[in-house]
Amino acid sequence: MIRSFDRSLIDQQLQTLEADLEQFKQRYHGFVLDWERHTQLQAELAHCAENGNAPVETEKTLALECDRLQQELQTLEAQLEAQLFSWNGFGTVFWQVVRFLGLGLVLGWCLRGCAG
Repeated sequence: MIRSFDRSLIDQQLQTLEADLEQFKQRYHGFVLDWERHTQLQAELAHCAENGNAPVETEKTLALECDRLQQELQTLEAQLEAQLFSWNGFGTVFWQVVRFLGLGLVLGWCLRGCAG
């Protein structure tokens, strides 16, 4: 039996794979930039906390700056979580778990039936 070779299907799948890889690279690059900003904000916040013995005017300014940094940091953390736990990545993993867990259950039942 001779099977035919469908080059167009393989080319289409390669194009899809390349597009998915490019999208992943863009998401990763965005994540790295957000992580660097997160680290920078953490350092600024730590520096802000260290300067607690400044004059009253500077202390008020530092307190406002610390509040702004904390708010920006929370926003950035929410963005990072959204990128890490997006439905695109979670959906794929979720369906793989469902598929293989279901397959494992069916095989387990079959083996139990054969043994008993």
